[in-house]
Amino acid sequence: MDLPITEQKPTAETKAPIERLPTDVWWQLAKLISLKDLSNLRLVSRRVEHEIHQPYIDRRFHHLTLNALHPRAKHPIMVREPEKVCAAVRALTISHHFQFYFPGSGDGPIPKTCQDEAYAPLRSLGSFTNVKSLVIWGIFPEWLDKHFPISDLRLVVATSNIKIRELELNEIDHMPVEDLKAVITAFGDSVKKLSLYFARDTQWLEMFRMLRTLRLLNLKIEFDEGRENDASRPGHARLYEPSFPRCKRWVGRRRRGERLIMRYGSLEATGRMAVEAGLKKAIGWWEAEYPKP
Repeated sequence: MDLPITEQKPTAETKAPIERLPTDVWWQLAKLISLKDLSNLRLVSRRVEHEIHQPYIDRRFHHLTLNALHPRAKHPIMVREPEKVCAAVRALTISHHFQFYFPGSGDGPIPKTCQDEAYAPLRSLGSFTNVKSLVIWGIFPEWLDKHFPISDLRLVVATSNIKIRELELNEIDHMPVEDLKAVITAFGDSVKKLSLYFARDTQWLEMFRMLRTLRLLNLKIEFDEGRENDASRPGHARLYEPSFPRCKRWVGRRRRGERLIMRYGSLEATGRMAVEAGLKKAIGWWEAEYPKP
């Protein structure tokens, strides 16, 4: 008489060694290997994929770039679990070409004036409540008015409790100083590191004076692309904009890392004292070179 065959569940002793690893070991392993290897590791088994799912999301979506080049080419996890993706993002890059909306948990606190799809960049920003570093490509008045209104930006930041510590604005084009200040101060006092890259000329003296009113720990300013790199030609910068005299020195105590570097077409300061010294030097040089008539 044949006995019925009963299927036994695997025990801790019969499981393969890889199946017996605790969750905290998987999470530590996920931090040590490269993102490419981590992505391949997810394909080993469903158990492994389950164990490293959250650390994979945290690493894969730590920095997220949103643009309109491939608006439908989304990662499957972005479609299945948008809330987890939004929570994992710490560094966000938004292009002024960005047109599609990235929904987050509860769609975020969006003003009524921004319900239209034209406000997709601003609507998406409200979903990433844990973002600490923000990069925006293409800052000019028309884009702000149509897709990123400053008044509603303040509301989204305040209601979403977004704390941006590092803000980078690229391709700044014909931006009035007051509008530029409004964009920066819309994030409150949380911004400590500011990077500005100008595509066209601006009201430089007014801008330097405006930046002195902000309490920044790090500041980097660069003029438009295509500057002259010939050090023997002082006074020539990008698009014939006047340039700073060459300057590289430590400010305050060197061990505190206070550093100021002023090159042709750029200013870079690390530390509050260095930021103040750099802006003060820039204002003084500009007033001497271009005195009011």
